[in-house]
Amino acid sequence: MTIYEVVMQRARALDGDRLALNGLLLAAYLLFWCCTAAAPGAVSGFVTIIGVVLLVVLLLDPYQPTGLLVLVVGVWLWYVSTEDPTTWWSLPAGLCLLAAHAAQSLIASAPDSAPVPREVRRLWQRRYGVVAVLTGLLAVVVLALATRPGDHQWWSVLGLVVVAAGVLAVATLVAPTSGDAEHGGR
Repeated sequence: MTIYEVVMQRARALDGDRLALNGLLLAAYLLFWCCTAAAPGAVSGFVTIIGVVLLVVLLLDPYQPTGLLVLVVGVWLWYVSTEDPTTWWSLPAGLCLLAAHAAQSLIASAPDSAPVPREVRRLWQRRYGVVAVLTGLLAVVVLALATRPGDHQWWSVLGLVVVAAGVLAVATLVAPTSGDAEHGGR
């Protein structure tokens, strides 16, 4: 069986929601690689080729741990390719990896033919939004401190405290309700 036949067979088996999630996964990784190429530094062609091969494998079979490997290679690509990991390009690159992770998690959560329930989509969208906002706020603080001379340890500690508080707030906001017995509701 050729790769084309495998791709077409999987595409026919996908529910529309899961097809859209596969498109989001592909777009998020491609945007991540564009951010890496736009950041100051030289993009490693070898690591990029490894990432593309792993992404193709992930799209063909999202139920394997290939998604973790693609994330690791993506982060490795970022640190190998950029001269300064604290460039402002790190914010959109990180948000692209977050979107890719969320899409891959939702894809692997059920069989290809199963639709993604509206409640699950809303829950993941809310989680993504909160994490993206917290990531953005922390990135602005870290990147602003990185561009100023001097010792900013206390600001870094304050930033970590804010992130910890944000994580607790997210956990409270997205905690399962009493009617959600599947997730061990309250």
